[in-house]
Amino acid sequence: MRNRFVRFCRETAKDAAEAASRAKSDFLATMSHEVRTPLNGVIGMAELLTETKVDEQQRRMVETIHQSGNALLSVITDILDFSKMEAGRFDLETGVFPLAEVVDSAVLIVVPRARKKALTLTAQVAPEVAGQYVGDRNRLRQVLLNLLSNAVKFTLEGAVTLTVTPAPDAVGLCFSVEDTGIGIPPEKRPLLFQEFTQLDPSPARRFGGTGLGLAISRRLVEMMGGTIDVDSVPGRGSRFWFTVPLTRALELEAGDHPAPGAALGPTEAAPRPAESTVVVPLRPAPAPEQGGPRVLVVDDEAVNLRVISETLRDRCFVETVNDGPTALARLARDPLPDLVLLDAMMPGLDGFAVCRGIKADPRTEDVPVIFITAMTQVETEMRGLAAGAVDYVTKPISPGVLLARVNTHLSLCEARRALADRNRDLEHRVEERTHQLTTTQDVTIRALASLAETRDNETGNHIRRTQHYVRVLAEALADHPRFAAVLDDETIDLLFKSAPLHDIGKVGIPDSILLKPDRLTDDEMEIMKTHAALGRDALRAAANGGGPNQTDFLRLACDIAGGHHEKWDGTGYPDGLSGEAIPFAARLMAVADVYDALISARCYKPAFPHEKAVAIIREGRGTQFDPAVADAFLARADSFAAIAARYSDASAATADAGNRRRVFGSA
Repeated sequence: MRNRFVRFCRETAKDAAEAASRAKSDFLATMSHEVRTPLNGVIGMAELLTETKVDEQQRRMVETIHQSGNALLSVITDILDFSKMEAGRFDLETGVFPLAEVVDSAVLIVVPRARKKALTLTAQVAPEVAGQYVGDRNRLRQVLLNLLSNAVKFTLEGAVTLTVTPAPDAVGLCFSVEDTGIGIPPEKRPLLFQEFTQLDPSPARRFGGTGLGLAISRRLVEMMGGTIDVDSVPGRGSRFWFTVPLTRALELEAGDHPAPGAALGPTEAAPRPAESTVVVPLRPAPAPEQGGPRVLVVDDEAVNLRVISETLRDRCFVETVNDGPTALARLARDPLPDLVLLDAMMPGLDGFAVCRGIKADPRTEDVPVIFITAMTQVETEMRGLAAGAVDYVTKPISPGVLLARVNTHLSLCEARRALADRNRDLEHRVEERTHQLTTTQDVTIRALASLAETRDNETGNHIRRTQHYVRVLAEALADHPRFAAVLDDETIDLLFKSAPLHDIGKVGIPDSILLKPDRLTDDEMEIMKTHAALGRDALRAAANGGGPNQTDFLRLACDIAGGHHEKWDGTGYPDGLSGEAIPFAARLMAVADVYDALISARCYKPAFPHEKAVAIIREGRGTQFDPAVADAFLARADSFAAIAARYSDASAATADAGNRRRVFGSA
């Protein structure tokens, strides 16, 4: 009993602790959103104001607002991040990211502060480490931003340099931020990475801060499996460095990605060298008021809509809406935007639901969506990406960062459109070439068939009738278990086209035999039988001399010409093939050719009625003909009769000529 009571108390205490932790995490998330949203307006508008025409006094006021807003944001971010770490609610995210993008995004944020102090800000990335890596891009960027911000803050003149090189142990990367600032006394160095610790704790200290930035950076680096440290000389500067065992995305070549900073300037035509001074203009060329890329901004806060609109107005044509349903209604109309900037947290229909709605509609599924939100948790970002977003920008918005992200995705969108146009053009060309090829094939068959007709002892209508007979048989067998796999629409069409060439080999038979009005002698019949092999070999030679399409085109014709006199029981010619060894196309042609011979008048026989022809083919089932093909004929015999009537040799002259000619593939 006592043990159960103790266990109950422990479980109750555990549940209460977990509930408290969740409540704390939810509170921190809410506070992050509530504080960052108004700061977005303060910092964003202040930064935009610095680009307008203001007098010197107004400029100093605006710059003070901007600096104070950034300072407040830094304090809030540090406190919230540290609180999440203490609550055990701080997780890392794993994904593939371009190293150049992380470096550039961190540098972009500190550029205005470096410019104000006339510092040279340089980014150096060793060529051998350029490319894509697997890890947490946001936390890596946060550490870089902390170190860069500190370096700029504690440097009065000179330079700040960020370098990325292979780690000393060749596992992962080494990031180094070096400055020419005030330096750190040796006795103070052990305090650097401790929480709530200032090197100068007096109220009159020259440089402010929470004392959490380096402590948070240390925890982040250690969570990523790395180490962080500092080298410093008082009065000469400091070098903060850290290593992280990032894994390279080996499937991507480093050369496929621009060097750091390549996407920052609007006039750069090629990636910059490994070392250069970062220059970040806040405006690519002005866009016409109604022209340029079209961007839809969705946010329930008017100040956010204003900040984003002002940031993008010279680059894009910007439309704004303040709730999810209105956004979806706008996307139901033309023209579609090239990009959607979407606030995640909105009353009613939130950004995640809006994004899912955009991606669920085939009309809008290809429109890229960038989430813009004050929520900084990894879970929130992953939720947005899972909903279909292509990127994520946190508030307060840095105009430089926002422009860089927007430019990147608009460029990708433009490239996708160009590729789609190119694909459509290629498809059109392929269709044209396919049509030309098909036409050429048809003309070739007609020419060969006409050549055969000039010497063959059959009429042109015989050729037409056998074409249609073959199609009827093929269509009847299309669902047969033995033939369904090969009798698709394309093959049936090729069978129809190839059928007229079944007696093409007769062009090689001497006139004295081919045109003889009487029955042939045994020796003459043996010569006549060679037409099957002659036709097959001639077509095969033509097929072997062409490309793969030509080979497919003539393959069935070879089978038909060479095998339509073979018999199921092996008593046919020219090779005495039997059963399945006879090409399937030839088995179809055998039934078609014999039926037409039976219903046609010849010098050695009158035209048989349809019923007698059907009875003869039924009798030959399993001996002369493939049983399955014979069954298909018997099932479609009425269709054969209709074809024979439609393409009959109607004129007396044709009938007389037919009476003087013979067919040697008949019964």
